[in-house]
Amino acid sequence: MPNVFLSTRPGVVLSGLLLTLVASPAEAQLGRLRKMGADAVKRATEDKLAAKKDSTTAAAAKSTGAASGSTSAKPADTKLTTDRVALVVASLQPLIAEAQKRRELALVTREFSARTATSTACGDSVVKAFNEKPAVSLSDKTIAELTRLQDQATAVQRRLNAARQRNDQRATLFLQDTVNVLLKRSAVMTMGGKCTIDFTPAPIIAAQAAVYEAREASARGAVSDANDTFEPADVVKEQLTRQQYGLIRERIALWALKQEDPTLKTGGQGVFTAEEEAALAANAVDIKRLTPYFKGESLRWSSWSDLKDW
Repeated sequence: MPNVFLSTRPGVVLSGLLLTLVASPAEAQLGRLRKMGADAVKRATEDKLAAKKDSTTAAAAKSTGAASGSTSAKPADTKLTTDRVALVVASLQPLIAEAQKRRELALVTREFSARTATSTACGDSVVKAFNEKPAVSLSDKTIAELTRLQDQATAVQRRLNAARQRNDQRATLFLQDTVNVLLKRSAVMTMGGKCTIDFTPAPIIAAQAAVYEAREASARGAVSDANDTFEPADVVKEQLTRQQYGLIRERIALWALKQEDPTLKTGGQGVFTAEEEAALAANAVDIKRLTPYFKGESLRWSSWSDLKDW
């Protein structure tokens, strides 16, 4: 019998998107946040200069992320007041549900990876033993179970073929995983082994399907909701420029992380006046609710491109 187990090890090939879901150390995030904060200060300075120029120059300033036509009315200062902190924190609350999904997916992925490593090691030992002594005596009960597994695999394969024909990628991924697991279980049993081989958890397959669907939408020239930039409510845009919002958001995240580890070096943007400390403390309950997502990069942003212009 060919070494089928080694050539089709149980597990899941994670996409680049899923691999980034594993939480990174808070220190690694701080460097990114500090750089973004410095960039925001630079843009804010440019905004103030642009406010003194004519409409043509103001239009050029918009390409740096300025709020069109509103720079002079909304100075790009980033002082943290109680109202501003409350406004930004409230605007982030609707994102918690999606952040929680990403956080749970990261946990499921880590747990499944650990189980996969165990089943792979078990399969390797079964294959090794079989190669050394290929003669295996199977009981009637085992033969009956093998027959059942093979019948199941045949039935699922028919459904898989149909899903492929109708280009149903989500169903294809789920059904392909089912066929793979059934065949791997049969292979182990045929070689006289006993290994636990789990189906890939639904959240992982759903995430893989979402990645595929986003790529397909992009290939068609369609706008994918999964890649949409974030736009706070109108009440936020009425009171803050894009730069103000972005930098205040970063400073809140820095403060939140610093509450958990006061020794963290957060740079100039992580230094707060007594008045700002009071404003942050007044919103501490809601900020604390966001902290796990800041820390785990579930509620994350990688550049200013995550914010729509306003």
